[in-house]
Amino acid sequence: MLDYLDTSQGRGTARTLPNQLFVLFYVLFLCKRVLYYCHQMSTQLQLTNVSYHESNKNAEIEKKLTPYHKQLQAEQLISMG
Repeated sequence: MLDYLDTSQGRGTARTLPNQLFVLFYVLFLCKRVLYYCHQMSTQLQLTNVSYHESNKNAEIEKKLTPYHKQLQAEQLISMG
C-alpha cells in the first residue's frame, strides 16, 4: 500500500495499473450482467402482464359472445329441422 501512495519514484502506479484495469473491467462486466438481468426480468414481467390482461379480455369477450353463438346455433338447428 505504501508503494501505491509513494508516487515520487513512479513505482506505485506502474505496479497497480494492471490491477486497476482488471478491477475496472470486472466492475463493468458486473454492471453489464446486472443490467441484462434487470432487462430480462422486466421483459418477463411485461409478458406476464400482457398475458394476464389478454386472458381477462378473452374471458370477457367469450362471456359476451356466448349468448349470441347459442342463438345462432339454435336458429341453425331450427332451419335444418
